Amino acid sequence: MKKLYFGHPVNTYGTELESRLLNVIKDTFCDWAVENPNQQKHREGYAKRKAATGNGMGYFTEQVLPSCGGGIFLPFSDGRWGAGVYGEAETLRDAGKPIWAIDSRGHIAQLMTLTNPLSVAETRQRVYDPTGALKPYPTRPRVALDVDGTLADIHATVLPKWSKITGKIITKEMCIGWNGLNKVTGNPEAYKDYITFWLDYPAQQVKPIEPNVNELTHAIGTVADVDIVTSHSEPSRKNLAEWLSQNAIAYNKLLLVGASADAVKGETMRQQGADKTSLPYDVFIDDNEEIAKKLLPTQVLFLFTRPWNIHAQEQPGRLVRITSLAQVPSLLLNLP
Repeated sequence: MKKLYFGHPVNTYGTELESRLLNVIKDTFCDWAVENPNQQKHREGYAKRKAATGNGMGYFTEQVLPSCGGGIFLPFSDGRWGAGVYGEAETLRDAGKPIWAIDSRGHIAQLMTLTNPLSVAETRQRVYDPTGALKPYPTRPRVALDVDGTLADIHATVLPKWSKITGKIITKEMCIGWNGLNKVTGNPEAYKDYITFWLDYPAQQVKPIEPNVNELTHAIGTVADVDIVTSHSEPSRKNLAEWLSQNAIAYNKLLLVGASADAVKGETMRQQGADKTSLPYDVFIDDNEEIAKKLLPTQVLFLFTRPWNIHAQEQPGRLVRITSLAQVPSLLLNLP
């Protein structure tokens, strides 16, 4: 029977998480025998190698892994890899053997490439506290929270301008689809107001979609690690950060993943938003239904219902509709 090596951070050894993931691995790879490094023989082998050479990892890479036909590995919850676990995965990959990643919820994906390794010092900082005791492995989901149309009601600022220009009242309900503003105004350049919004309008003019958005985002932050991820470009950072601060939005980092306004057209910005799925998040809270088309098997979209995405169909475990951020904490706590 082929052996499948299970590489995972030492702060998961002997935990309920380790036991649960081992069961998932055994059920999924039923034709393989799982080689768990959390065994006495491996602790002894590591200790002997470290005493002889100063580096115990050679025991695994030179003595244990060559006998394995593949490996499955647990990175940290933010997608970064511990130095030792990364080195083990790299060893098997370089030997032409298949490797997989498993997350803390038991989702498995085969890996073609390896990225995001931590240094030994960075790994130790995550695994051990200053006294040398093991830290708990973090299992909170990572959330990418959108701004436009999810937190900030930018349409309430943009549409009155176009109502004045066209001489007719334009409402959000009229803006069906991502080029809806172009269609309703008859102006193919109208979408640029969205792209350059945070360059053109002061933060003080922009209202949140939900008046208690600070309380709602703080509630999400109690059960998940939340970053703001937007398709705007770097020059928008100042006004965006000011708006987030002004409304006391709870988040860890602000990521701007868009190209410059000159390089972007309406559909391009829509696709750019969908490309957020290349980032290491478990959950996306967004009004862009295109994200669902590019989700990895381990990712889910909480689609904030807006007039421009009403045609999108729910997909259990993949695209879940929400009408308020108040729904999010319970959904996160019940992720499969």
